[in-house]
Amino acid sequence: MAAPVNTVRPAITGTTQVGSTLTVSSGTWSQPGLSYTYQWYLNGASIAGATKSTYTIDGSALGQKISARVNATSASYADASATTLATAVVSVGPRALSTAPPALSGAAQVGQVMKVTTGTWNTTGLTFAYAWYRDGVVISGATGSTHSVVAADRGHRITAQVTASRLGYNTATAKTAASATVLDAPPAKGTAKASPTATSTVQ
Repeated sequence: MAAPVNTVRPAITGTTQVGSTLTVSSGTWSQPGLSYTYQWYLNGASIAGATKSTYTIDGSALGQKISARVNATSASYADASATTLATAVVSVGPRALSTAPPALSGAAQVGQVMKVTTGTWNTTGLTFAYAWYRDGVVISGATGSTHSVVAADRGHRITAQVTASRLGYNTATAKTAASATVLDAPPAKGTAKASPTATSTVQ
């Protein structure tokens, strides 16, 4: 059986950016009644599981070129295939957007622990990093989701910044509102007041 001939090469449409979805056409063939299957490639290497006419670009494709092969089959003809031209290099995806800012909790008082939430973002799969600030100046070493309030914070206001990242996408940041002015630690409970020193007089 003769194989059908590809007369117009299949083509990829869509934006070559992480997070975008590409579509491949079947192309034009010399025989009617064909069925088509698909395989997508990154820099010539097949992408596991990418066997539909669409492909959503993930972060692993950043900096690479994409192509697709269309396989034409029919009970009446031998199988044939045609491959698209490669796309432009995949570019970095858009940064996530903060839809609700991160927020602080915990007392702004020496000896207490303050916490920061991640806030809400418009996409999933993010990882988060943290930085804490004292009156807008970064606090060295304060990179967790909690901050133990120390004496150096007294009289200042605390904020935190959350950085959201995802493979292949631009990073994004969001900041909390400032805390109240940090207060001194409360006096320890049960602390006895010092009594006057007794004196004696020698007659």
